[in-house]
Amino acid sequence: MAVVPTIPSRSADAQVAHGARVWMRVIAIDNDWLSCAHYDGTTTPSNINDTYVVAKPYKLRHIVANYDLLTTLTTTNAQEVIAGNGVVSETWRVTPLYEVGDDIMVMIVPGTDLEVGVGGNEVHLLDCNVDGKQWAVV
Repeated sequence: MAVVPTIPSRSADAQVAHGARVWMRVIAIDNDWLSCAHYDGTTTPSNINDTYVVAKPYKLRHIVANYDLLTTLTTTNAQEVIAGNGVVSETWRVTPLYEVGDDIMVMIVPGTDLEVGVGGNEVHLLDCNVDGKQWAVV
């Protein structure tokens, strides 16, 4: 399990204020967050202490309450759900898919309304979604 951090000390400029952005590389994909490593353009750390939890954008999380018109949201896998409104259900998949090794832009935010780990630590890193990921009907 990744830890919930601030940006690594290597990125001192990124620690200055909320809204700062930094490149990270996706290490693993979960339903509502990504495990990522700080990325400097050439290498990624192999030490687990350099792995961080990054929240997926609000509307890409597997939380039915995030969607006004849905009554059910069943996870198929980390990038696919079955969404329903009581009358119709559809299979949705993130497109383009997140892939291990992807480089993403991450923003430091005051909070993401996402808690991870024992004790429910709030995640303060958010995928900026610069490549426009969204749900698509499969």
